Amino acid sequence: MAQPTSLPEWNLSSLYQSMEDPQIEADLNQTRTLIETFTTAYRGKVSSLSSSSLLTCLEAYQDIVALIRKLSCYGTLIYRQGMTDSQRSGLNQKIQETITDISQEMVFFSLEINQIEDDTLAGMFEQEAKLKALKPWFDDLRSFRPYQLSEQQERLLHLLNPFANENWERLHNESLATLTFTYLDRTDVTISEVMHDFSAPERETRQAANQAFSREIKKILPVNCLALNTIVKQKAVIDEMRGFNKPIQSRNLANLVEDDVVDALINTVQKNYQNLSHRYYQLKAKILGYQQMPYWERSAPLKFGAEKTYSWEEACQLVWTAYDSFSPELSTIVQKFYDNKWIDAALRPGKDNGAFSMQTVPGSNPFILVNFKGSVRDVATLAHELGHGVHQYLSESQGILLMDTPLTVAETASVFGEMLTFKSMYQSSTDANMKKSLLASKIEDMLNTVIRQIAFCDFEKRVHDLRKKQELAPTDFAEIWHHVQKDSLGDAVQTDDPEYSPYWSYVSHFYHTPFYVYAYSFGDCLVNALYACYEQGHPNFKEKYLDLLKAGGSKRYDELLAPFNLNPKDPTFWQLGLDLVGKLIDQFEDLVQKDG
Repeated sequence: MAQPTSLPEWNLSSLYQSMEDPQIEADLNQTRTLIETFTTAYRGKVSSLSSSSLLTCLEAYQDIVALIRKLSCYGTLIYRQGMTDSQRSGLNQKIQETITDISQEMVFFSLEINQIEDDTLAGMFEQEAKLKALKPWFDDLRSFRPYQLSEQQERLLHLLNPFANENWERLHNESLATLTFTYLDRTDVTISEVMHDFSAPERETRQAANQAFSREIKKILPVNCLALNTIVKQKAVIDEMRGFNKPIQSRNLANLVEDDVVDALINTVQKNYQNLSHRYYQLKAKILGYQQMPYWERSAPLKFGAEKTYSWEEACQLVWTAYDSFSPELSTIVQKFYDNKWIDAALRPGKDNGAFSMQTVPGSNPFILVNFKGSVRDVATLAHELGHGVHQYLSESQGILLMDTPLTVAETASVFGEMLTFKSMYQSSTDANMKKSLLASKIEDMLNTVIRQIAFCDFEKRVHDLRKKQELAPTDFAEIWHHVQKDSLGDAVQTDDPEYSPYWSYVSHFYHTPFYVYAYSFGDCLVNALYACYEQGHPNFKEKYLDLLKAGGSKRYDELLAPFNLNPKDPTFWQLGLDLVGKLIDQFEDLVQKDG
């Protein structure tokens, strides 16, 4: 495997050559022209088109969607590389506002698509095979029919979004990005660096980093309280207009998953808090020498020997090897990310402190962002995001309308890739202490994905419910935060420390995508069940798995899992995934007791 020699930064030339590329302005103008032509040709006529004319209409629509997405992705990516850079934020804002302004004329299209009678549309599918291939897109769009507003109302919401919701999100992002932290002998520490020190090997560093983090985010707490209060209230108003009964309902619909399935997931995870999370953190507290751990020890690494760190080259090799052992087709795609600078791993002030993989447009490629410092968790994060990346790369063949997967299924390849990498590292290690460290790290990653995300979801549900009655003060947010953390972590972690009170405010999903978080738990439990099939030698597993990735959004989650004889609509399904976590904790307990 050819290896990079330093932390890479993106090469975005598959989208645009630079922020000064004249093609950006040309594409904005071209988008405006295409929309004007489209609107003139089809406004008020969509529901009466013939099957062949509807296909022509959809082909023109896809061209517009692709151009808008190309522009929007580029703006977002250059902004995430440096959110405190005025040139980057200014260009991104210009792109997003221009797109919003010119695309308002397209609001009629989905409304008119949904005016086509079911029988008429079914007949069109029989007449035009290319239309029938897009049936999943039609089905997804038409599932929103009961919640659509008038065209005038939809246009108003469309126009207001950048100045209402998105600017509050931006305020949250930029407030966090401008923070720097001082602790011990360090100054001007970035947010990604200070959060990395939450799991530093030295106890003094962990405590100092958390205290500095708490101290600084308290300074912007009024901003984040106002931002989230506003976002939640705006969502409540729009939900009521559309006829949604619960705050989470619109997210479930967007995820193409039934309310009762999500309820079953949440209830099953919460019933397992004690057996999984409480049990593990009691053991961790004992290992660290506490009766009750301070909140700032939750992420402390359990190191049973020398601290192991990895170079970027080593991390790339480990992940590539894990993917290659499962499927050379996947490792070949992973290599493309390394070779073509589709990954930004460098640490920079103002850079997004998280990790993501963004699918762009057919003909380009996905782009991955991580902040790499060499820990085991950083290796797992790279494996996770490359899972997203290969999934997005393979699903591109579905075309612009069907390549995106719902959030619930979008975590499949990422979590599966993490598991492949963990198993590869664990099985290849001959050091007993390293095995314990790897196992502890994996368990904590799974608890953070399954348990913590459901606790986050519980936090959101309580915040959204209380916001219907009143604006939340910082003390209200803190009370809810302490409550859900105590529920999920148990008595082994001190969750009522006032320093821990503002930690809710850095969770960006609360602002950007309400109720996004349960998708992590959904995906992890789903993949755990899927991985069990793999280990049990399910017939033709690898071929079926690659087909699942290539399907993108052309199939619903239950259809994707049917070839593996898995049924997420069965309430007992979720326990299967949680049982795997329990078995790993059992294994860890045995190793710890064996070695004294």
